[in-house]
Amino acid sequence: MNANEIVAFFAEEVSPVYESLQDSDKKLYHAILQSLPFNILIEVEAGLSRRKNISWHLMDFIKWLKMHAKGNEPIETLLRWYGNKKSKKVSYAFRQLTKRYETQSFNSQKKILRAFLSGGKNASEWTAARLRKRWIPGLDSKIKAAWKAHKGPVMAMTILYMMPEEFVLQEQEELIRASSDHQSAYAILCGRLVMPPASSLMKAG
Repeated sequence: MNANEIVAFFAEEVSPVYESLQDSDKKLYHAILQSLPFNILIEVEAGLSRRKNISWHLMDFIKWLKMHAKGNEPIETLLRWYGNKKSKKVSYAFRQLTKRYETQSFNSQKKILRAFLSGGKNASEWTAARLRKRWIPGLDSKIKAAWKAHKGPVMAMTILYMMPEEFVLQEQEELIRASSDHQSAYAILCGRLVMPPASSLMKAG
């Protein structure tokens, strides 16, 4: 059954008799609701709220269930919320995705990182820190776009360590400027580009 069919069932079959049901009978319908994926439960709640004469106690149970199910949403649902600025759940989705990141499969982790690289500066910097620890090929274009948009210090260090030398050379001035709080940044740049630090050149002169 899809969300619309579930809404129709509870609105037409369950709600009219819900108040008169014994607890044992209610548990049967509660079990149906509890078995729904979180995103379907949300759709069912929204659909029933648009119907007339729905049992208040039934709606109260659905709201209670939604509250306790929060935090167990499928990763795909969280990614959809994060990518949709009109969802009003971007911040919530970001918190949940970062919280659950380490327990996800490699493919899911890659999807999360891709989404975050298209997001704001905080998400970009969070992603850069993870890529510094575990580099994932195939994200170069996303990294370049995030760097162009935010010029974050964590991303600067990750680029200095991990991105191709051609891009490091192209962005060297901005990278050093963004990573100015890291004393080792200039030495890392020189190492990547195989040239001695300026201090060594001065001594040699």
